[in-house]
This record gives sequence, structure tokens and C-alpha cells, in this order.
Amino acid sequence: MLKSRLVEINAGKRAVFVGDTHGDVEASKEVFSRFLDKDTNIILLGDYVDRGEFSRENLDYLLEMKEKHPDNVFLLMGNHEAHSIKPFSPDEFWASLSKEEYKYYSSLLLSLPLVAVAKNCIIALHGSLPNIKSVREIERIALGSDDWKAITWGDFEFDEELKGIHLCSGRPKYSKEHFDKVMLSCKMNLLIRAHQPNAPLFGYNMRCITLFTSKYYPLPRRVAVVDLNKEIKDARDVKILSF
Repeated sequence: MLKSRLVEINAGKRAVFVGDTHGDVEASKEVFSRFLDKDTNIILLGDYVDRGEFSRENLDYLLEMKEKHPDNVFLLMGNHEAHSIKPFSPDEFWASLSKEEYKYYSSLLLSLPLVAVAKNCIIALHGSLPNIKSVREIERIALGSDDWKAITWGDFEFDEELKGIHLCSGRPKYSKEHFDKVMLSCKMNLLIRAHQPNAPLFGYNMRCITLFTSKYYPLPRRVAVVDLNKEIKDARDVKILSF
């Protein structure tokens, strides 16, 4: 498992970004069946457990895929991977574990990277952007810090949030001004994220994509497919596929 907090994707012809799967092992297997090949990078944006009834199966499958394809598969940390740092509820997966299992999975998942960067213009993470001036600063972000909470727990404020999906309290929120400032400082064109089910698919002038890839939300299972040989200015240069 990677120890670096930052993944840089410069190889391959294609990148596929996958939102929260939350125990939907069927969705995870479908993603790998459809997209994995030697020229494709698959980046999962966190939240592999809880909510769904096959959390352990989903997590173990993803860890197996990472072990088999270490140069093509990247698992980022979401808030549901960090239960031992910031507990939450409902936490069906974590509550089901023995002490030994809890220690094993916690240690493993806390070693996951926080952020992926592709083509030096796309930044991908679970929640929101930390307060950084350069992507290099990601390597210095400490687990449990405010910047870590932004990445794993953070939401954005959108003018057109979807109604009928209620989020738990205590999730830090960030403005468009924060988004614009960090994206400019880091010289990024597009953010691809997950975590916030009431967010629009496209936000902030088509510079932010929010994905979910789990049947346990009232949303389509979606992935974002990026042609790494193509110039990426915003979300209009990315294919969004539903299944």
C-alpha cells in the first residue's frame, strides 16, 4: 500500500475516477470488468465501507485489485476509512469487527493517499480542498488536522444543491471563493470528488465534478473517464458514464 499522501498519475492513456462505493461490491466489480487494462488508471475516491451490506467484501476486493495492479489502481482515503481518527455513525462495518480486525483494517486504511493529480491539471480527492498553495503541501498534511478534515469530510456550498438528501452535521463547508483560490494556487483546472450526495454533478462553472458509484444512494452509479492524451480544461472534456 502506498505511504505517500499524494499520487501523481502521468502514465497510461486513460484515467477512470470512481465515487463512493459504500459496500456495493457489485459496482466495484463492474468498474474493473469494464475499464481495467494496462493503459488505464482507476482512481477510487474513498468510502468503501458502511451503508452497504457487503462492506467487507467490497473493501477486500478493492485491496486485492490494488495488490494485483499496484501501478494502475489507486485507493484514496475517505472519511469512512478513518473511523479510528474521527468516529461517526452509522458505522456498520467498523462495529462488526473484532478488536484485532479493527486494528488491522484501521492501520491499513490510514496509510492510503489523500489526493491524486493527473496531467498536472486534474486534482481528485474525497471531500473538499485543503488550504494549500501547492499540491506538494499534501505530503505534509497530518491525519486529524484541519486540512485532513477538509479532504475527508469537507463539503462545498453550491447554489443548486439537490433536495431530499440530508447530510449529518459537523461536516466542514467551503465556499466557491475557497475553491477558486486553491485551484488557482495549485494551477489546477478540474476537481473530481465524491462524498457530498446533495451536490450537483457539475459545479463551479464546470470545474468541479461530484461522483457516486453506489446503489445505496438515490443517485445513478457514475464514473468519470478522462482521456490522458487530451487537453482537459473543465468537465466538458470528461466523459461521465452511468451504469
